[in-house]
Amino acid sequence: MLGRKRRVFWIGSWFLVAAGGVLIMLGVAGKRPDRKFQSESVDDESTNVEQRLAGMSAEERVGQLIALPSTLASRSTVMVIKPGFVGLFGVEEKKPEEVRAEVERIKREATASGGMVPLVLVDQEGGRVQRLKEGFVDLPSWEEVCETKNLEGVRSWAGELGRELKNVGVDGVWGPVVDRTNPESVIMKGRTCSDEPGKIVEGASAYIEGLNDAGVLSVVKHFPGLGGVSADPHREFGSVGEVDWEVFGQLLPMRLGDGLMGVMVTHVGVGGDRLPCSASGKCLAELTQRRCDEWGCKLLFTDALEMKAVADRLSPVEAAYQAIMAGEDVLVYGAEEGGQEQLQVFEKLVELYKTDGELAKKVDEAVGRILRVKILSNQGGKFGEETGSN
Repeated sequence: MLGRKRRVFWIGSWFLVAAGGVLIMLGVAGKRPDRKFQSESVDDESTNVEQRLAGMSAEERVGQLIALPSTLASRSTVMVIKPGFVGLFGVEEKKPEEVRAEVERIKREATASGGMVPLVLVDQEGGRVQRLKEGFVDLPSWEEVCETKNLEGVRSWAGELGRELKNVGVDGVWGPVVDRTNPESVIMKGRTCSDEPGKIVEGASAYIEGLNDAGVLSVVKHFPGLGGVSADPHREFGSVGEVDWEVFGQLLPMRLGDGLMGVMVTHVGVGGDRLPCSASGKCLAELTQRRCDEWGCKLLFTDALEMKAVADRLSPVEAAYQAIMAGEDVLVYGAEEGGQEQLQVFEKLVELYKTDGELAKKVDEAVGRILRVKILSNQGGKFGEETGSN
């Protein structure tokens, strides 16, 4: 491991990389050869999804929509919910071998009674938002990354980060941040790249490609864009005038084979909508309409559902229900969410799945998209079986 001396790399060797290595965006100005995530034909993929979905119970279907925090992923909770995703929290002081052991334990327990391997994701933005620290590359802030203006260097660095993550069983990153820089936003200070859409798209594309070279997927955040709001969704509700399509519209054509798995939707209103975008069908309408036809069925992840911007307006069950009905695929819970409350949400959603036809339809559609990602991102082995670090 390279430890915390990695910052030296930023001011030295990165600038020795050939200046002509300008990255051409995937799906925007050109296309690179598909990599390991494009492993099956459309027909095979559809057949596998339909077959797998047909054999799943209501509990298994609802479980696939939940991203359980690792801090609450006890054996009993994992075996009840069988989550489709796990987010790594509370791992800042853990060494790589400890992280790997925890990830393997969670995946093993999730599959012990016939469940599918969950995809493990982590917030690894750099700077002050870095869950994995001890024994991992010391990441500069995203602001510093973009200031290098060296896209090939960004991609090289992201590839090394991706290899470290893959080595401990991490499948994806909640990042990069593609919000525009807002000097009035304290929560986003240092976490954003620029206020120029072109610069954001170039930096994010290089970061996504680098991770993808190592077999790690990305989830860009935070739709609809936090550049126009100073309110911190962790603490209060805020609004933006419109969706930042200048940024998201250029990035979303990147496919799973390019490394982009989905989009994280945060809890701000758009254009006067009093519901947070994460729970608003109106806010997500264009994204949900276009995501499969044009953008390769991107998965939509909620931001952490315990944030006050949504929790002050909706109960935990209401927030989860409305997010699913709005078209979200994955309900994300952070380390602050109580385990008992999470189980109650899961149990209520299972009950509603059996009685609410519209919810059941939305859940099944979401599970279909999730299974598609899992099938295409599986590296060897039979889908649904434990594959070690996956």
